[in-house]
Amino acid sequence: MHPGRRPWRGRDACASVLCRIPSVGAPTGTPMSDEPPCLLSQYFSWWQPVGADPGRPDYWVSDRFPEVQVPFHPFPGIITVLPNMEIVERVKAREVQVNADGGTAQAAGSLQMGVTGDIPSAFPSSICGVGGSDPENCLRTIAPDVYYGNEDSQRIAVGSTLVLECFVTGCGVGIGDVHGAQGDGEVSITAIEIEAKVKVSIKLIKPDDPMYVLPSPTTVGTSAVKDYSPTSFVSFHGFSNKPLPLPAFVDEVDVPWPIQQHLTFGDAVEGKDFVADNLQLSGRNALIKCITFLHDVLGYSFNQV
Repeated sequence: MHPGRRPWRGRDACASVLCRIPSVGAPTGTPMSDEPPCLLSQYFSWWQPVGADPGRPDYWVSDRFPEVQVPFHPFPGIITVLPNMEIVERVKAREVQVNADGGTAQAAGSLQMGVTGDIPSAFPSSICGVGGSDPENCLRTIAPDVYYGNEDSQRIAVGSTLVLECFVTGCGVGIGDVHGAQGDGEVSITAIEIEAKVKVSIKLIKPDDPMYVLPSPTTVGTSAVKDYSPTSFVSFHGFSNKPLPLPAFVDEVDVPWPIQQHLTFGDAVEGKDFVADNLQLSGRNALIKCITFLHDVLGYSFNQV
């Protein structure tokens, strides 16, 4: 440790620079690999690429949205480094507590995955599935932590640099969950999910490197946020009042709903009309306003919303 240096910088760090996503495969739901689709992806193989190069399309179209063209703005939803066993044990205990508090989590060793935990085997099955080599220490990827993980952030786009602390020898960088496009957040637990080849540059940051002073994680970006943003938008605002009721039209949907993460607030809202500083509850209420507007005013079905 150097004098005055923050404790979290006591180890080496790595910087991952996303150089390009040179080619994409079929939207998830028509996978190129032998692994079956998981989570909600099997319901969302709606989008098709348009352009001279299908590997780098100009935009996406869907017959479910005949007047919509979604620009091709790819980025990986997951970049991670391997956690050490101290972190693994802490996260395992956290997941048990989440379930005990009425939340939603697939605890390590559950041998299940998916939003509702009804997919019978976690991937890779040779490690995390039934008969796997170490299922008791397999963590779900949907919840990020100090190793970063499933952030689904548009800021991790081409040209961005992500600085992460290394917790094990070799660091163990992993990339996945690539999106061909996504809104400002993945509130429905899906985007335009694609298979892709991702090219990155990895740099090991030592104590004498100027980037060593950055906390972990830190994202250093260029114009990606501006480039990926719409030129016009409608913004809906939510407050941490009692949860708004679900609209009656949710019965139209043919996918698992409601998403459990949008419903579980436990004792935080019991007997209260207002919950101070509850960002999750505020976001849920804003989301309900948004989907109600899209359904009632613009005429989209709840499936489309």
